[in-house]
Amino acid sequence: MPTVRDNPFASEELVGNQQDQLRAAKEVIAGPVPLMSDAPDCSLVLPRGLYIQGMFKTNATVRELTGTDEESLAKQREPNDYFDLVIALGVERIDDFDLGALPVAERQGHLRTLLIGERDMLFLAVVKATFGERKTLGFKCQTCGEEQEIDLLLSDDFKPKITDDLAMSYAFTTSKGVELEYRLANGEDQREAFARKGATTAEQNTVILSRCIISVSGGLVVDPLGFARKLSIKDRQLLLDGLISRQPTIDLGVTTTCAACGADQALALGWMDLFRP
Repeated sequence: MPTVRDNPFASEELVGNQQDQLRAAKEVIAGPVPLMSDAPDCSLVLPRGLYIQGMFKTNATVRELTGTDEESLAKQREPNDYFDLVIALGVERIDDFDLGALPVAERQGHLRTLLIGERDMLFLAVVKATFGERKTLGFKCQTCGEEQEIDLLLSDDFKPKITDDLAMSYAFTTSKGVELEYRLANGEDQREAFARKGATTAEQNTVILSRCIISVSGGLVVDPLGFARKLSIKDRQLLLDGLISRQPTIDLGVTTTCAACGADQALALGWMDLFRP
C-alpha cells in the first residue's frame, strides 16, 4: 500500500507530524523513553556471592559477548546448557577471582555454586553488556490480535528482588515434628533437576529437595531421594515455598496496553526473548 513517503505531493511537515503523533501515542502507553548510554554498566553486586577460599566474593564484572562466543553458543542444544554457557563466557571476574583466566568447564563449575537467582542476575547483566539497555519486542494483542511492539529498559523493567533473609542454612520442622536443616538451591541443583529427561515437576521437586535438605534431626540424610519422597505433600510444599521465597528473583513478566484497542496485556517473557538484538 502506498505511504505518505510514496506521495511526491506530501509535505515534509505532514510526514513529521505523523511521526510526532506516533511517538506521542507510544509515550501515552509506555511513558517517554529516556535517553541512555549505549555503554551499560558491566558490574553488579551479588547478594550472597561466590564462596572461594573461605569467603564470599560479590562484585562481579561481565563483558560483551563476541562472534567467537556466538559460535560456541550455537553448538548448545538444551536451553539450560545455553544459559549456563552464556554466564561462563560473559562473567570475567568476581572481586579478585579471575574467572576469565580459567578453562570454560572450570568457570561453569564455580558459577554453578551460585544461587539460582544470582545466576539470573548475571545472565541479565551479560544481556545488557552485549545488546544494550533498550529492548524492543513484538507481541500480538490477546484481545484484538493487532501486531505491535513494546519498548523495554532492562534495568528498570527487570529489577532483581532480593530478600534480607540470606543465610547458609535454615531450620524447618515437619508436621511430624522432625527437625530439618536445608539450604537454598544453586545452579548445580537446578541442572541436576533439569537433567532428568521427561521428569514431571513433582519429580524435579524431589531432586531439588533431596539435594537441599542437608540434615535430619542433626544427622546426615542416608537416602536423600527416598527421604524427599516420603515427606508429606504439605511439608514438601512448605519447604519449596521457603526455597523459593528466599531466593533472589527477577520477574520476567511485563504489562502494557494495546495501542489499537486499549486492552491491558500481560506478557510472560523468557530469557531467550531478551538474548537477541
